[in-house]
Parts: sequence; C-alpha cells; structure tokens
Amino acid sequence: MKLISCLLAATVATAISACGGGGGGDTTNTPVTPVTPVTPVAPTPTPGGGSTGDTSSTQPVKFTDGDTYTYKVERTDFLNGIAASPEVSHYTYTIRNSKSNFEHERIYTAPSRDQQLETYNNNNFQTNIAYAQYGCAMTEGQDGPGFTLKVGHQWDSRYSSKCTKDVTYPSDYHSTGGITAKETIKTEAGDFSAYKAEKSREQKNQSFTSILKSICWHDEKTAMVVACDETYRTTGLDGKTLEHNLKTTLIGINVKNHTTKALTPTVYAGEWQVSFSGTLAGWCNAKISANGDMSGTCRSQDSYSTATGKIAGDGTMRIRSGNYEFSGKLSNSLEVSNTSSGTLPANYSINWTAKHN
Repeated sequence: MKLISCLLAATVATAISACGGGGGGDTTNTPVTPVTPVTPVAPTPTPGGGSTGDTSSTQPVKFTDGDTYTYKVERTDFLNGIAASPEVSHYTYTIRNSKSNFEHERIYTAPSRDQQLETYNNNNFQTNIAYAQYGCAMTEGQDGPGFTLKVGHQWDSRYSSKCTKDVTYPSDYHSTGGITAKETIKTEAGDFSAYKAEKSREQKNQSFTSILKSICWHDEKTAMVVACDETYRTTGLDGKTLEHNLKTTLIGINVKNHTTKALTPTVYAGEWQVSFSGTLAGWCNAKISANGDMSGTCRSQDSYSTATGKIAGDGTMRIRSGNYEFSGKLSNSLEVSNTSSGTLPANYSINWTAKHN
C-alpha cells in the first residue's frame, strides 16, 4: 500500500510540473517507442538559483487570450522494469489573462478529466495550479528556458511546492538544464523552428524521490513546447521503482500571432454541458472524443433522447437528438453561446450555450 500511495502522489506531482501536463482522458493501446534517457547539460550554478547565459535573444510573440495548443501524449509505464500497456491521450491549453510582460494563465482541458487552471509568471515558470478540489503553489524558481531562447542559455534552480490538500506531500525540486541547439522539428501541427532544451530535475519529499530527464523543443515564436521526450523514475521508501516515459507532440495550434495554424477537433475533446431554449427547451450532457465524434444524452419536453454528432477542427458541428437535427459552431474551446435554426422535423430556432467541463 505504501508503494501505491507514493506512486499516486508521484503521478499528481508529475502533473504539477510536466512540460506538457501529461494529459489524461481517452486512451488507446498503441505501440510506443520508449524514450531513451538523456544526459542533461551541466550548467554552472547561479547563487540563489536562476539562470546564466547570454540573454540578448529576441523575445517570442505575445500571448493572446483564446490561443490554443493541442497535444498528443504517448505514455508507457514500467514497474521494476516491467512495461505496462502503452496509452495515448490528448489535452489542450487555452491561454487567458495574458499580460504584456508574458504573465498568463493556461486552462487545461482533456477527455474524462476536469479542467485545471495553471498560472505562469513572466519567466514562463508555473507558480500555481488549481483543480476542482484542490490547488498547489510553487515558490519562485525556474524549470525550463523561460522566454530566453538562445543556444547556451542555462539554469540551475531550487524551488518547492505545497498543495492545499494531502494529494501529495510538500516537495523540494532541483532543476538544471540548458539550451543546446536550434533545430527544425516536424510535428503533426507543422514544422517549427525550435530550441532544444535538455533538463534534469530531482523531486524529493517524505514519501518518494523522483528523477526526470528530458529533451524538449520550444517554438521560437511562442516558447511553447512543440515536442518533448521525458523519462520519470520514482523510487518509494520501500525501494521499489516506477518509471514512465512520455512522448508529447503538438498536433494542433490556433494562435493569433503565429503564422502556423493547424485546426483539429481534439481541441474540443472532453465533456460539455449544453442548455437551450426557444422552439425546444432543455439541456444536454455531451462528450466529444479526440477525433470529433459527439455522444451524450439530452432532455427536452420531459423526455430523454440520445444525442450523436460530429465536430470539425473549425468548430462546425452537426448534432441529432431524438427527431431533431441541427447545425452549429463552437467558436472557442471553453464556452460558447449561439443560435441555431433548421427544418428537421419542422421549422425551429433555439438559443444555446455550451460550456466545457
């Protein structure tokens, strides 16, 4: 039980500070090539933590509220060297409350998981993460290149985290790394000029010790991760270990200040609550899969019916529930209000609001 408890805590802690969140939700058993652990660079520590290197690089473009980045995560778990079935999941970051100094928030959405709100400072370091039931806060530190994208940039930083509930113990972190190259990376969302950052991070608390080794590529224009290979190795108090390998890839991007645009229905994946009024009045609970299939249950006129449909990468959708079929559009990945009309089975017009859980 001790190992199970500490591994659960380690899983939560991984979500707190993973480069891409780790993504939960719909999973499929798909062969995954395990990530080869990397040897991180060894930067010279800076007194008090922080970074070193030439900081004269050009800063990325500013974030804009509503920008979206959608990722695919391939994960393989190993317990004492034995591999479990690999899983594939997806998640999306939606930017909000962006500021001119690059401070911003990211809303994390994924199939079969509640939203979480992540707060980042002007060095692209995650300072807070809030779930439906609890939240975690980090002291000032650095866990990546931030917005200083230049070959040779390095960091050596110590920081800590504490959560409002006992989902994981308070942890101490030591993160070291640096940018080692600038490369062109091919992803499902397109080709990106990106900076290669190699990192090693140790996490310690009273229940376990976890070592992360990673290589991540950060988009030159936004500093967001476009691809990442990570290996986590967690050891409990009983000496047993859990290792998991993550391969994260950008598969969709819809960013105002970026020349690359790749629309995908996965940006809408997850559970939605829909309410409507007009010719029909009622509500629907719907789920959108990573490939855009929609399913759920609706209630109107004191009766229940199954809802099915399809949504495209640009948000256009067609839904059928009972005898009614209508078209509409989700104009963003979080909350939308709109009006739809149609002729099946008779003339109708409805006002509806959809909210991503």
